[in-house]
Amino acid sequence: MSIEWHAGAGSAGAYGSSQAVKEVLGSLLSAVTLESPTDQEQHLIMQGLFPDLACLLPCAMVMLHLVRRAAGQLTLHQSVTE
Repeated sequence: MSIEWHAGAGSAGAYGSSQAVKEVLGSLLSAVTLESPTDQEQHLIMQGLFPDLACLLPCAMVMLHLVRRAAGQLTLHQSVTE
C-alpha cells in the first residue's frame, strides 16, 4: 500500500474551504440597526446634558437640520420638525 500526496489536490488548509469558513462565521454575525433619536428625544438628551443651554436648543436643532440638508443627509420632503 502506498500513499501519494499532490500539492494543491484536495487540500483546503487548516480551516477547511474558505466558503465553509464564511458560512460558519456568517452565522455568528448579526446586524444591529439603531434609529437616530427623534427631535424631541434629542432635545431631552441635550437638555439633560447641558441644562444651562436649554434656551438655545430650539435654534441649535434648526441649525442642525439646515447643516444636514446642506450635506445631503435630509431630503426636501423632510421637515425641520420631523
